[in-house]
Amino acid sequence: MTEARDAALGPKDARTSNKPEKVAGNLQGGTKFERSERAHPVKRGTRAYTIGPSAQIQPNLTSPVRTSKIFDNNIDSDLEIRNRLCKVCEFF
Repeated sequence: MTEARDAALGPKDARTSNKPEKVAGNLQGGTKFERSERAHPVKRGTRAYTIGPSAQIQPNLTSPVRTSKIFDNNIDSDLEIRNRLCKVCEFF
């Protein structure tokens, strides 16, 4: 546990109690973990990070069904029919 903590915090002389800030294009301060390109806060402006698997329930999420997705910019006659039907259904 101690080794994992020390690895995440980094050297004492390179870390600060504030979030890292860009100086001349490089992140300085904060912890070594926070200066990583993979460190993305859970919410903007916070210092909370996901380090393991996570799951979220998305409200009102929609996406095309697999059979209506376009692969390799190949629009065949079936996709053209689906496209026309969707446009007509928009008016109802």
